[in-house]
Amino acid sequence: MWEFLLYSHASATYQRAMTAVFHDMMGKEVEDYMDDLVVKSKNRGSHQEVMRRVLERCRLYGLKINLKKYAFEVSSGTFLGFQLVVK
Repeated sequence: MWEFLLYSHASATYQRAMTAVFHDMMGKEVEDYMDDLVVKSKNRGSHQEVMRRVLERCRLYGLKINLKKYAFEVSSGTFLGFQLVVK
């Protein structure tokens, strides 16, 4: 029971933090779930600008990136059991 409560609170804390940091980008350029953050864009040129903004915010708020989980320029893949592809 305590594990679930601690996990539940940790998820809620993460969600509030991500909402505070990326409030203006959520749902448009950034999606988050649990401990994953997905940065998305319509094309490569705009993606570089969005990534610059995301990384600046990470630096500003002292967020660390797990490089073992990080992937650059992914045009397709599986996320939360859904297959994502470029249209």
